[in-house]
Amino acid sequence: MPAGLGLSIVSQRPLEELLFARLAEISFDLMRTPLNTTLDLSVADVQIDNQLFEAQCTSVLFVTRSSRTEDEHRPTLHLAMEKLQSKNQNAEIYKHVVVSVKPLCVHLEEKFILKLAAFLGIGKSELEVPVDENDFKAQRFISEVSAAHSKRYYFGALKLVPNQVCKYRHSR
Repeated sequence: MPAGLGLSIVSQRPLEELLFARLAEISFDLMRTPLNTTLDLSVADVQIDNQLFEAQCTSVLFVTRSSRTEDEHRPTLHLAMEKLQSKNQNAEIYKHVVVSVKPLCVHLEEKFILKLAAFLGIGKSELEVPVDENDFKAQRFISEVSAAHSKRYYFGALKLVPNQVCKYRHSR
């Protein structure tokens, strides 16, 4: 997608746009064979804007521009991985996973964080259920049984290449 992708997050109560995310020059290659699956994803540029009324800083996340010319041609986000086929349904085997990110700048305002958390449903109190001794035994039995069936992840090489992230937090 040479033009990229734009995504707006809009809350219902109150009806307002929270953020606009723009991902430019997306390259996505996926190849599946009987032996493996390879994925190569790169995004040339990323910017997330705070769309709240009276935001002190309109950009939540953006790429910091480097003075080095060789960095200009690197994508902002790059993910390369190769997953091997496994006969075991409970095992995901990756030959390699490499994630690299250019230096990013993040500006967070308290109002933005709170509205985004409300949109995601974070912070809602769950109904308290009375604890019964039998519930503990049942939970222990369930966790022992499910441990045998839980999925496990194995990596031949896991490489995370984060660069510098400068962060700012504004509060009123």
